[in-house]
Amino acid sequence: MNPTNLKSLFFVLFSLIFSFSSFSQDSYFGIKGGYNNSTLHSSNDASLGIQSRSTYGLGVVFCSAPDEGKLGIGYSLELGYMRKGAKIDHDTLDYKFHYINMPLLIDFYPIKQIKLSIGPEFSFLAGANNHSNDSTKTSILNTYNKKMEVSGIASISGSVTFFMDLGMRYSYSFTKISKYDGILDRQDLYNSYVQVFILLKIAN
Repeated sequence: MNPTNLKSLFFVLFSLIFSFSSFSQDSYFGIKGGYNNSTLHSSNDASLGIQSRSTYGLGVVFCSAPDEGKLGIGYSLELGYMRKGAKIDHDTLDYKFHYINMPLLIDFYPIKQIKLSIGPEFSFLAGANNHSNDSTKTSILNTYNKKMEVSGIASISGSVTFFMDLGMRYSYSFTKISKYDGILDRQDLYNSYVQVFILLKIAN
């Protein structure tokens, strides 16, 4: 995604958010934690197989929703840490990526306890390592050198209590984090993950 398209996406998203904010009266902060099933995709197959791996994500969230008891549209802004990566079908290959991520989501409330969310996730690659089975790790940032990642998110969550939501999220990257990994013999690599999360509301 080139810079012009990225700026246009930011402009459209923030325009929608501020348009919706006039209808969103009930705002709160929260702490979010999630269990992820993350994997690495490519445009070609190779002899070394790639499997999904268990990871986690942590963050703080600001949500603006319709008044309590009302249906409608709101938005969520998040900032946090996300670990991605994949297990490789080889004893000395185990990829772990460390991201600072910022999802910007539009929220739909079909009923007052259920929230459906869609929007982009902007992520910055802070670290990329291969962890060997002898407990050593090697930086692979020279291969995974695309620091900015733009993904699309779709999620559903529900209010268990007034102070806690449970939900599930799917994220799929629109940008490549590496053009070619010579060790894996893979081209055009990109991330995806499924997350099950808990959101604790701490203020409103």
